[in-house]
Amino acid sequence: RQLHTLLDAGMTLSEALGSVGSRTRGKLGRIIGEMTETVRQGSGMSATMDRYPRVFARIQISLVKAGETGGMLDAMVDRIALYVEYELSVRRRLAKMMFYPLLIFVAIIVIPCVPTLFLGSFKAFALLLLYSVMGWLPYVLIAAVVIKLLMQFESARMIWDVVKIQPPMLGTMARKIAMSRFSRALAVLSSAGVPISQAVAISADACANVWIGRQIMRAVPALQAGRSLTESLTQTRAVMPMGLDMLATGEKTGKWLKDKTN
Repeated sequence: RQLHTLLDAGMTLSEALGSVGSRTRGKLGRIIGEMTETVRQGSGMSATMDRYPRVFARIQISLVKAGETGGMLDAMVDRIALYVEYELSVRRRLAKMMFYPLLIFVAIIVIPCVPTLFLGSFKAFALLLLYSVMGWLPYVLIAAVVIKLLMQFESARMIWDVVKIQPPMLGTMARKIAMSRFSRALAVLSSAGVPISQAVAISADACANVWIGRQIMRAVPALQAGRSLTESLTQTRAVMPMGLDMLATGEKTGKWLKDKTN
């Protein structure tokens, strides 16, 4: 967002990057400094972004490359800011959804120990609470570490992603979240001029569900063969029917490329 503001004010890319980098600390600050030197030497900022795939998502790199090619880098940076803000809003909503179950879980643990706090002392309450959780807390911590390690492997992530879309209500919600991310990424990329087959492949990765992403990737060969987007995505059976209906209407009216940012 800061970079777009400076570019929109008329600063050159190297000046804008230098200004943002001077106010950024840590690893990102060092990367921006490297990016500034790369731009001053005549290369694009996407060259530096390519070297840090764990920092910059594929959709961000693709938008920057499209902006560098078409001379619309300030507009592409603005699209990246809007997309990241959208992702943050999705994560905040997910955090709010998880707050109530977490509160219930904490209450189940703490409430049985509350009488000790009033009838005894805080020390007795703390000891009772510690005793009540020590029986299972180490196992939970070990399980959390094991799951964290397993999630580094794509096969384990795919199994988890398949499991979480199966329950009737939670599964539907997980599918909707994945489709929302896919649709927003596709809208941003396609309206930026990225080829549709490439846009679908990148958006499939952006949906944050390995299984749904793999299913959507099956549409890429059909798109490269010249089939319509609706027909190609229908064959994957991963996109929800309402999404396909809206997409079919958009293709008929020629408005499916419009990037909705509000």
